[in-house]
Amino acid sequence: MNNAIYPQRFLSVFLPDWPIQRLPSRRPSTGHHPPPAGSRGTMLYQNTGHAQQVIYCCDTTRQLGVRPGMGLAEAQAMAPGAQVLPLNQQEGLDDLMALSQRLMRFSPRVAIDPHPAHAQNDMMPDGLLMDLRGLTHSPDAEQSLLQHIAAYLRQSGLSARLAAASTIGAAWALARYGTEPLCLITSTEIAAVIGKLPPTALRLEPQTVGILGELGITTLLQLLQIPRHQLAARFGHAVLLRIDQALGRTAELLLPAIVMNPLSVEQRFEYEVCDWPMLYAAAELLLQQLADLLRQRQQGVIRLTLKGLCRQTAAFSQSISLVQPTGRTGHLRTVVRPRLESLKLCNGVDTLRITADVAAPLTDSQLTAWDEPKAPWPEIAAGAMDILHTRLAATAMYTLQPVESLVPEVASCPQPLATGTATTTQASRADHLGSATAACCNRPACLLPQPEAIVSPSASADHKPAAWCWRQSHHADMSRFGPETVSNEWWRSGQLRHRNYFSVQTHTGQWLWMFEQPESHNWFVHGLWV
Repeated sequence: MNNAIYPQRFLSVFLPDWPIQRLPSRRPSTGHHPPPAGSRGTMLYQNTGHAQQVIYCCDTTRQLGVRPGMGLAEAQAMAPGAQVLPLNQQEGLDDLMALSQRLMRFSPRVAIDPHPAHAQNDMMPDGLLMDLRGLTHSPDAEQSLLQHIAAYLRQSGLSARLAAASTIGAAWALARYGTEPLCLITSTEIAAVIGKLPPTALRLEPQTVGILGELGITTLLQLLQIPRHQLAARFGHAVLLRIDQALGRTAELLLPAIVMNPLSVEQRFEYEVCDWPMLYAAAELLLQQLADLLRQRQQGVIRLTLKGLCRQTAAFSQSISLVQPTGRTGHLRTVVRPRLESLKLCNGVDTLRITADVAAPLTDSQLTAWDEPKAPWPEIAAGAMDILHTRLAATAMYTLQPVESLVPEVASCPQPLATGTATTTQASRADHLGSATAACCNRPACLLPQPEAIVSPSASADHKPAAWCWRQSHHADMSRFGPETVSNEWWRSGQLRHRNYFSVQTHTGQWLWMFEQPESHNWFVHGLWV
């Protein structure tokens, strides 16, 4: 079908209060229980600084005086029976993406609208855009299509406003500020119809809308009557761009969400197979095919599922998670083989299927012309952890995760090894930590589990030992750097203590990380550089 002969048509789907609508308790069609009896609406809050602030509120709480941006305590006083929940932005985006995929049954091009209806809620989109070009051939057919989409959304338990126009800007404006919940206009009607709408319907910045309100401009018709050179001189080209996009003078592209289906390969047998050597031979071929497909996408698998089917019924299903993305066939064989060996099949399988449930882009390494290639130690370590994770229990392996603290003993905590998700880079970890913790980079490679006291026969006037005994060995102080004063979190223990840390080089050339307790002048070894 040649889209060049069909005029542009866009549909804007506005989902009012989407973060609240998506909650299962607000959608009876999902089969979940409704809000508790006596509930007076729903509010979503977010921690902002040292306070909790209302970000979204439903119509019920809005009628009671609750507004976005209000403190949570004040809002609860105005709506004491309201349901209060924390805002989860990622789940809201995931649900909106899932809805866009379901709406692809009506249009092959569906995108998340990046412009929310209210500027103060700019952290989460609340609408979708659909390309209707070539789907209908008459206004009546387009009206019928919009009614089908609206009915589908109602069956899903969602309240929506739909508007179709020849430009994205006009459709967006009518869906949010039009008088009808479902409307469509032609290209010749855009200027007359949107002229009755307020200036905020142009997707302008809140500061610009505020200035226009101070100037007495309450409709787009009044704004369109102002000469263009005056608008450019006062507001820049942003206002002119939005006007031209709404009227169709400047093109605006719809960028649909690209959904990459999980890669899956399967092998069908002529008869039912129940011995693992034959299954492993088939799995080797499937893993090679899967690696080739991943290589085309420049991705590596993080979690894959090994499933055996017998007459379209699952005979077994094994999920394998990896530490980091990999596309190496040999490594995949190593982690798949133990799972197949542990199978105890009562009946045979006629289909073996391997699916890459989660994949991530592979990182590129710089090639060198003269230097010897370095051993891929991160890949080797990740491969060893994958093998151990396959053979051991899921909670048998732990990794140290950084904690925002200056005290060395509590600067990290053991967490179960996270597999099956994208690995955390060092840059993201540094961003996660506070600036004070990130600044403490001069730390020894080996930190002792507990500080070990030293025995010093003599000390100088400033209580610094010149020679001492540690671990049944004698050491002499050659040079030292410091001190670095580290204090504990007084709000946790209720008592403030200090430690003066020094980097000390002994007569053997070894560097130790030592500290002094100012109260007792006792010295301890807390780490060493290997």
